[in-house]
Amino acid sequence: MNSVLENPFRVLGISPTASTREIAKARSELMIYIEMGKVKTYWHDSVLPGTVARTLDAIENAANQIEKPSSKLLHALFWFWEGSSDSIDEMAFDLLGNGNKKKARDFWVKGVSPSAAYNSPSNYKNLAILDFGLCQSFKPELKAEYLLNDLSLMGSFLSGDGFNDFCNAVLGDGVSVNVDQVVMEYTSILINELSGIINLDSLPNFRSAKKSLSKFPGEAQSDFSEKVMGVLVSNIKKDIDKYDNQVEADESSAAKYGIKLYERSNENIEFLSEMVISGDLQYQTVLDKYFNTLLQSAISAWNSNDVSEGSKILDKILKIEKIVLNSKSNLSQRLIDRATEQFDVMHKVLDDEKKLKPLLPLVEQLNKAHKRSQKSGAGAQYEIAKNFVYGIKQNLDKFRRKYRDSEDSEEKEIIENVVSNCSHFVNQCGVTTANDNSEYGRAIELVDMAQRILLYPVGYNSSSMNSELSNQLKVGRRTLANNISSANGLLGMAIGGGIRVFKKNTKCGCGSGRNLNECCSV
Repeated sequence: MNSVLENPFRVLGISPTASTREIAKARSELMIYIEMGKVKTYWHDSVLPGTVARTLDAIENAANQIEKPSSKLLHALFWFWEGSSDSIDEMAFDLLGNGNKKKARDFWVKGVSPSAAYNSPSNYKNLAILDFGLCQSFKPELKAEYLLNDLSLMGSFLSGDGFNDFCNAVLGDGVSVNVDQVVMEYTSILINELSGIINLDSLPNFRSAKKSLSKFPGEAQSDFSEKVMGVLVSNIKKDIDKYDNQVEADESSAAKYGIKLYERSNENIEFLSEMVISGDLQYQTVLDKYFNTLLQSAISAWNSNDVSEGSKILDKILKIEKIVLNSKSNLSQRLIDRATEQFDVMHKVLDDEKKLKPLLPLVEQLNKAHKRSQKSGAGAQYEIAKNFVYGIKQNLDKFRRKYRDSEDSEEKEIIENVVSNCSHFVNQCGVTTANDNSEYGRAIELVDMAQRILLYPVGYNSSSMNSELSNQLKVGRRTLANNISSANGLLGMAIGGGIRVFKKNTKCGCGSGRNLNECCSV
């Protein structure tokens, strides 16, 4: 750290408690050595790395730096407290003078340990200064641990009674400075220099540094948090924008990008959430944007893929759902409502598709017949419809009974939708047979079949699954019976494929009133 290695007290070879007269004397002695062509050295020259430049300009600059009381106190905070009359300090400085840095450090470590009989304030400060000076020689895995611990030691020093004693020793009697302002400047320089040695933007280091600063003045803590949080929030925003763009550009893979955003930012988001919960609400908009991107990644993936039980896409969507809904305490109510609504719709569709699955053989038969009908002329419609009706009888009877016995209104609605599609198809073949070939008798036969498809047994009688459609078919039959070819009384319906048949005829659960294929769950 430059504030230690290039400290004016180091250049002049004096203690921070040196008086104005002692500073002047040290300056004069160094000038004389230079005039004589000699080099004066001190014990700390060999302890700390780097060569100390003791030129005329360097000496003059060092003396000027500590001329003002506030500047003297600031630089004193970055140098050893010699002459404290503490026995551990005396032994440690003797060891440093003999080049035994490790043993000197061990003395000070014992001096600041909770088990020590007495914790001298000077021990806290001197251990921190030694580490600040030697930090570049620390092993990489220990560097952050040591320096963040030293930050905590300086907090203990600054908040303890010993700090007042230190200030008085440095400034002397009758000298007054704005100590709080000096401490703020010291903290700012210290944090800036530490940032160049360890990555304080990383969340683990930031958490430790924030904890280490807990004994620093509140304003210093806030200043540190704002600086580092600014970088942290900026990084989070960049990640959100990056994956938000990817979700928009590749909707079919959107869930994958949502998961990547979560994996990359989760730890930072958790910390941001802690800040919001503790009352720092300025970060709420960032949290909302993050969780909105996650939610949108799930919605886009759902809308762009045929999602089904057991699929990898569904696994990702469900993971995102868990992440979002487990974070309700971090979300605005608007976002909670949107997330709950969207995931409820998805689960409703999945549940309905599960109920629809047994009907798929019947749907497949309908799809095949519909394709044959589209490829064939008007003359073939009668045979296609008739063969279809005979072919579905076994499956149809099974679902008629299921419709009758089921107490699940949603299941009954699904069966009704599929069976009504079958009825529509047969009726449409009748429309074509009547309108294009004028074969009214055959058309009436198909309309009768279409009506019977809708019937299910109730005791000794039968009832229609779709009374409205049955009534419309009756109107169409009367029209045919009068040999009036009109498509207005007859219904035609395009049949989709597979499970999409169901989606095209079921209202979306989001409350928009539109069908599923036109709304959220396409």
